Amino acid sequence: DKIIIIDIIKKFINLCCIDNDLNTPNPKIQSIFQKVNAHEEIFLLLSVPYKQSYHYLFKLCYLFLKQFCMNNKENQLALYPKIEFMLS
Repeated sequence: DKIIIIDIIKKFINLCCIDNDLNTPNPKIQSIFQKVNAHEEIFLLLSVPYKQSYHYLFKLCYLFLKQFCMNNKENQLALYPKIEFMLS
């Protein structure tokens, strides 16, 4: 269900931050998400054909990827192979 997925992604975004501050990354949680390939699951969601009703979900997916990579070189490198996908 889309609402459950949205809630989960919102929680993941907040976990990537310290004290829900989007400008303060949580490197330990970022590392855990990288080890379990959470970013790959986000890319699976983003590969669903776009519909206007998915706009908010897609926006949250990109926000997660941003928080996942913030000040984290290893996670930035993990996303590098997907750069063409993100730019298209």
